[in-house]
Amino acid sequence: MAQWCESCGHALPNGDSSADATWLGEPQVHEHSFARPGGAKTSGRDKKLLLAVVGAFTVWGLFVGLGRIVTPDDAIDQQAATEIEDARLEREERAAAAEAAAKATPVPDGPEVAEADGDYGAADAAPGFRVGGVNVDERVAVTVQVERLQRQLIRRDSAAFVAYRSDQGIVVVDLVGGQSAITDLAPGLSAVFADAHLLRSGASTYAVDPETLRVSRVAQDSSVVVNATLDGNVYLIDSAALSSQGTIVEVVADGVYSFHRLPTGGLQIQLVDGLGVLAVPKSPTGETLIAGVDSFTTLSQNRVLTGSSNAVLEQICPIEDQCELWITSLEGGEQHQVPASFVRFGDQYSLAPDGKALLRYSPEGFAEVHFAGTQSITWVVGVGMHSPAWGPNSDFITWIDRIGDPALRVMFLDERDWLTIDLRDLGAPPPSSAELIVFTADAVPALAADN
Repeated sequence: MAQWCESCGHALPNGDSSADATWLGEPQVHEHSFARPGGAKTSGRDKKLLLAVVGAFTVWGLFVGLGRIVTPDDAIDQQAATEIEDARLEREERAAAAEAAAKATPVPDGPEVAEADGDYGAADAAPGFRVGGVNVDERVAVTVQVERLQRQLIRRDSAAFVAYRSDQGIVVVDLVGGQSAITDLAPGLSAVFADAHLLRSGASTYAVDPETLRVSRVAQDSSVVVNATLDGNVYLIDSAALSSQGTIVEVVADGVYSFHRLPTGGLQIQLVDGLGVLAVPKSPTGETLIAGVDSFTTLSQNRVLTGSSNAVLEQICPIEDQCELWITSLEGGEQHQVPASFVRFGDQYSLAPDGKALLRYSPEGFAEVHFAGTQSITWVVGVGMHSPAWGPNSDFITWIDRIGDPALRVMFLDERDWLTIDLRDLGAPPPSSAELIVFTADAVPALAADN
């Protein structure tokens, strides 16, 4: 006769006891539970497992408790905190003593101020750039990157300045002095002369006086201006007509004004500092012309991509779909072929003023440098290169990187070294465009910073 299991609620076969029954759940209960039912027996193996778990938790608890009492890290942290607090109190005492001594010491008359350790003082400034009085807090703080740039330029005996356009005005930066100044545009229009440094930004051209570093706008309309030319003349062209046929080229030569038109025949205007106003064929082949006082004359039998006062970069195509790039000296006609691995048609090129290095940069802002007469190619670290400018001695390249926080990037060719200067470290506002110029002042500038 079948037996009834009181603990599980099921009938059992003959010969089985309730202790051997398989538990299926309490009758009339549909909720799942992982708890063992009441009345069920615990096997010896389960008991051993339970004891092992309890023992492990006990050992862990003892370990944690003892660790909270005797762990050496707490003692080390307490000692370090004590040392830090002592050092802070000592610094505060030194600062208070220095402040009291400064108040008790009379300040001598005159612009010369004593330098404090780590601060930028008047002795470090470029001539003519004002340092903020005698208050240390008003001095320009020089960061590590700015100091590295200063050392590089001083070692090369280069007194370089940079100018760019911002929403607040034209910004002039003294790279060696580590300072900047926002200049108000001089009233009226400036007469362009050969020694002026011209910044072309958008549809406007600004002239920087090399003696005073004062800035003025050159043309009343939207004409762009070129004054660094082989013939020494000044050329003005309406920026809206640069890509159109029949563009009028205005010329100022020896104070005499004249004008002539761009010749027909599939040509377009290209402005190249150091050369002048070029008429370049739109097709891969064809001769390049250069503007003169009365008309355009032949500069090269090939398409000129860029150039300087010493050399040009020519695109030579034996047949139209097989082109090579050559750097050609203007004085002796010496030629150097650019390696095919360097050429990326569609990218832009900039030739160093001395004609010995060629910069190529893509629309995305990546760049490489090739050294004429060699197979050497150097990758320019960093991105964001647009409208780069060469240093006056062809020893470095600089550009404004506007990706993220605007920064001034400088690369020195001889060391393959590059620096990123936060414009805020120079007290300079952000640029409103990527165009900039690099130049040296011919005389002691009388520019007062207006930051």
